Amino acid sequence: MHEFKLKGEQSIQIIYDILNFLNLVDKKLGYVYFSPNTFNSTASLGLARATNPTTGDPTFTWTRPGKPYSIDPLASCCQMQIGARYTF
Repeated sequence: MHEFKLKGEQSIQIIYDILNFLNLVDKKLGYVYFSPNTFNSTASLGLARATNPTTGDPTFTWTRPGKPYSIDPLASCCQMQIGARYTF
């Protein structure tokens, strides 16, 4: 933040922010991960439900899960914002 004094008590403040600075340094350092499958949490673990036909009891089979996390394309980008405030 930088402040410029004007007449009397008036001033202008300039503010500059960098969001996700690591992505500006190196693209792989600034990745933001999230779990896209929040509705069916057993699918991300590799569990699939199968009903036993003889007893009717639910059983689960395990398969190797894919990637449980995805990269958020918007939050993984370096973002910059600038602001100004006039005080009188």
